[in-house]
Amino acid sequence: MVPQRPDPSPIRTRVVRRADAKGDADVTGDAGGSDAAGAARCTGCTLAARLVEKSCSYTLGTLVPGKQSDLWPIATSAPFRLLVWPRYDFAEELEYLFREFGSVARRHRRGLALCFRHDPEHDPPPAAARRALRRARRKVFGWGRKPSCCFVGGAIPERELPRLGRAVHAVAALPSANESERTAFYLALGVDLVADGAALESAYAARSAPPTGGWEVYGEARRVPVQVNGLLLELCYPHTPGILPYLHGVLAGGEYPLLAQPDYQARVIVDVGAHVGCAALYFATSYPRAAVYSFEPAQASYRFLEENCRQLPNIRCFPYGLHERDGTLPLRYGATSSMQNSLSISPDTRAEGETVDLRRASAELRRLGLSEVSILKVDTEGCELPILRDLGEWLPRTDILYLEYHSEEDRRALDELLAPHFHLCRARADRVHRGSNVYAARRLIERFPALAEPRLEAPSPARG
Repeated sequence: MVPQRPDPSPIRTRVVRRADAKGDADVTGDAGGSDAAGAARCTGCTLAARLVEKSCSYTLGTLVPGKQSDLWPIATSAPFRLLVWPRYDFAEELEYLFREFGSVARRHRRGLALCFRHDPEHDPPPAAARRALRRARRKVFGWGRKPSCCFVGGAIPERELPRLGRAVHAVAALPSANESERTAFYLALGVDLVADGAALESAYAARSAPPTGGWEVYGEARRVPVQVNGLLLELCYPHTPGILPYLHGVLAGGEYPLLAQPDYQARVIVDVGAHVGCAALYFATSYPRAAVYSFEPAQASYRFLEENCRQLPNIRCFPYGLHERDGTLPLRYGATSSMQNSLSISPDTRAEGETVDLRRASAELRRLGLSEVSILKVDTEGCELPILRDLGEWLPRTDILYLEYHSEEDRRALDELLAPHFHLCRARADRVHRGSNVYAARRLIERFPALAEPRLEAPSPARG
């Protein structure tokens, strides 16, 4: 009898059960050990190890000191993620799943992954479920090339299902989808269902193609793979000369340098003037436990923002801007780039534009239930001062500010407004009377005295 060979490409598994207030998780894996390091070893690359590390940190809800917080990961770098929740004790359904959807995933192995949902309340034990998946996958594909798969386990509270929906791109409609608990799960995700392999192929092609229809107001829409803090993501952006180096600089932390200090963890990050989401992606991966709120009023920019930020579950996007009062105002497009969009008339804007919705900043933070802000980033091409004046009651409860200024008068007014509560840590002048500053709260400097030493930085790449 010929001995059976071990499966050369076992299904990558990540099951996160619980976490304490410090974020330590009880993690199990397969084929490479019983911990997160084992799950990373079975992938055989440093990037996957970082994915495992980061995926352990995506939290459900805001962390509350002294209370437990569940975690859920999707530890895959594939740009397109198909979520499936099969009946693991029904071999025929598993084989159908791999024939119908797994074949598409195998053809696009680097770009499409099957993410297997496992609910401990309704499914067999994880070990039994993984064995059933391996048997079905081997029966369909033999010893040949197999699709990319990952295992999403652990209980997910109902209130967090929309966030899981933002982390996947489609859900496979299996025969078991008619069961009540699975139907409720799919509806709560708010994600399109694909009925067969042809529908999945179409959805993947639509996702991979450059977007059209209203996205081109600033230039040709393009997609590029990017690494942000070790995570492989996809960036969709409007191409204009010189914009990509700047966006890469934001993703690398050059535009908004972290005031890295041990034991500091941001919890709430507010991004005002989010553009296409590069700053949001950078902050969300730098502080995976933080909730990131991104505001962008320009319609085309918001579409890019929403497309990019759906890759990370701890980012929420809003299709309006913040200002000192509610209302609508004309937004003028940038003369050479969407990064120059502004409510003000200047040599950097052109006559064309659109009317945008604005919300009063202080009222919006109250509506979101925020009591404090860890990081506030404001890049609104000239509206920074009125926004900060309206947020006066939040300034004593803010740790770090990233601000741009667009005139000498604004810079002096910002310094005067912030002086009672903040210390200027970093400064950079991109042009005469234009630049960006980083401020740290004085109470934060008492904890981290090294922040008191100011730094002058070189200008960033031109904004087009």
